[in-house]
Amino acid sequence: MNKIKAALILDNGKISKWQLMALEQTLDLVNIDLILNCKNTKIKRNLFKHCIYYILNQFTLRNSLTISSDFDTKSIEILNFNSIYKGNWQSIPKVIQNELANREIKLIIKFGMSLMNIDGILNSICILSYHHGDPSHYRGRPAGFYEILNQANSVGIIVQSLTNKLDGGDIFAKAFSKIYPHSYKETALNFYVNSIPMLRKAIINFKRDKYHKQKNFGKNYRLPSNILTIWFISNLLINKISRLIKGIFYEKKWNIGLFNSYEMTKGENCISINEAIIPRISEPYIFFADPFISRTGDYIYIEALNRFSGKGSILQLGIKGNIFLKPTEILTGNHFSYPFFIEEDNQYLIPECSEHSNPFIINLNTEEIAFLKGLENLRVVDPTILKLDNLYYLFCGLHDMPSERLYIFFSNNLKGTYIPHPQNPVLTDPFSGRMGGSFAEVNGRLIRFGQNNCKNYGNGLVMKEITSISKEEYHEKYFGEIKFDKVCGPHTISRSNKNIVLDFYKESFSFLAWYRRLIKLISTKKQ
Repeated sequence: MNKIKAALILDNGKISKWQLMALEQTLDLVNIDLILNCKNTKIKRNLFKHCIYYILNQFTLRNSLTISSDFDTKSIEILNFNSIYKGNWQSIPKVIQNELANREIKLIIKFGMSLMNIDGILNSICILSYHHGDPSHYRGRPAGFYEILNQANSVGIIVQSLTNKLDGGDIFAKAFSKIYPHSYKETALNFYVNSIPMLRKAIINFKRDKYHKQKNFGKNYRLPSNILTIWFISNLLINKISRLIKGIFYEKKWNIGLFNSYEMTKGENCISINEAIIPRISEPYIFFADPFISRTGDYIYIEALNRFSGKGSILQLGIKGNIFLKPTEILTGNHFSYPFFIEEDNQYLIPECSEHSNPFIINLNTEEIAFLKGLENLRVVDPTILKLDNLYYLFCGLHDMPSERLYIFFSNNLKGTYIPHPQNPVLTDPFSGRMGGSFAEVNGRLIRFGQNNCKNYGNGLVMKEITSISKEEYHEKYFGEIKFDKVCGPHTISRSNKNIVLDFYKESFSFLAWYRRLIKLISTKKQ
């Protein structure tokens, strides 16, 4: 693979941890031939107007991923320079620009300087820069602050080519990161982690000349005043207290519902729970969830949470007419969930076991268990298989960030060896990144179901139409949503020739909610 000749902009030879991690993932794509080291970047601070925000910043945006250290330049040549200031905008001197032209630099990765004026030779070089915020709604700074304050669904992250319009360049990579309303620091750590793989994706798209233009521009935000920051901190504290109370005394009571001959449509689908056939939850279980139905509709495989251990077992529920039969235990002991069902020459289950094991597949006809090849070192969340053109595409999350990042692995054999897709993660978005059940055909479109985990876990499914999938490419677009009318959910869907099955929940008060969470936390740490 031909590497791109690139330069790197730094301030005083410093680079933050997340930036270094992002850069390290691109070294097979670029040769860093030159470091442009700016020696006079300065940030004007109004301590009187913003002092409380600056204090907040020390405990939030300044964290383990934004700690700066000296960049190990190795044998890379360094050009030190002082930028030319015009107001708040910095320009790179002509002599430095000429050196870029002489070396035939095609790409600049900007990890230093502040607002940068694009002039002269720079107009012919792509300068890739991060912005934390979706520019169609949030331009300016600080990252994530106003999204939390305005109760947005997520924080946008883009890698764009710089222009002289603030946050108005062509977008080469875009993602969305989950907001934690109780913690600015956790929100910030999350969007910095999600930023790491995006530079690689942007450079791949740059090589392919694939980008999209920003058409709509949102408000240009400024640093918050002291009064606004106090209001922000107050909201965080209220959200922390509310979260603590819910964690101690409330839990989701899940169950499943079987629907006869329900037809999904494009757009919003609001399903009445009154139309569902609902099983009775038998002891020692307190909820049923993650349903997958067999092709004939005779069996449903579910996660059933044990009241005493706080762990999930996999059960088989038989169906006779509109009656649920007594469940049969398939897997128990450790925590299991999301029993994805696939039928070929035999019937197979691929349960989620990420808390204690790498992924495996069970042959339900022979009871044989086999670990999926190529995934031995991964803890996979919600594994879901799509077979197309004799290839098996395994869609999943990974245990470290299950609610946002979608990964694909492919193989010509159901049991592997699975190879990671070159665009991984193919999607980063809490709105639909986590898998939510089997694939389906809706109005002639191939549909992937993703969980909407922006605010409340498991409260609704997003339908995404797969428009392109191969060993090299993956693209999807929004198709619709599924919600219930009087209950919350669903977060898993499965379809047979006749029926669909979904799960739903209600928030329920329980004196033992904290106990079950504690038991599960302890058992998870022991794995």
